[in-house]
Amino acid sequence: MRYERPRRLERIAIWDALGRILAEDIVSSVDVPEFDRAMLDGYAVRAEDTFWADEDNPVELRVVGRASAGHPFPG
Repeated sequence: MRYERPRRLERIAIWDALGRILAEDIVSSVDVPEFDRAMLDGYAVRAEDTFWADEDNPVELRVVGRASAGHPFPG
């Protein structure tokens, strides 16, 4: 795959950017959300804890904490 630099940079409104490619990263000066939080119910696991798991070699995971959706994890 070959990458090329853009020939011409354009500054456009964000709502006109659909389907376009960024020439540089966009970085916010504000953290959103302002703290780590679970936005949906579910489970978080470390990938390394499941690396060797498969149908014949299941992994048993231990629950180490709980956080309600929309609230920070207290642990």
